[in-house]
Amino acid sequence: MAATWALTGAHALLLRGTEGEPVADARRTPRMEIFRDGERTEVQPQQDGPLVQLPSLPTVDAAHTAAYISAVLNGSLPIPTPIALQVEHILREVHHHDSPAHAHAL
Repeated sequence: MAATWALTGAHALLLRGTEGEPVADARRTPRMEIFRDGERTEVQPQQDGPLVQLPSLPTVDAAHTAAYISAVLNGSLPIPTPIALQVEHILREVHHHDSPAHAHAL
């Protein structure tokens, strides 16, 4: 994927997803890289080493997962750090892309 984005001059966020989904694993922060016009920059290092504590996640079924997501969205439970970091990097890139300095460079 990285070679394709570099070759095509893409603007994208690259990270190892969870079971093929485009979201960070809630248990461990993956390395995240930003591509700007095909230029690759690491914006988040991978979390290495053993996990000191596993985050409190729901059992894997639809009802518990939906209740967990609702609790995170309404602020009753914290957003898992890896997902919060992914969102932070996306928002930073959107802000960078929409900034007047970037618009003048285009």
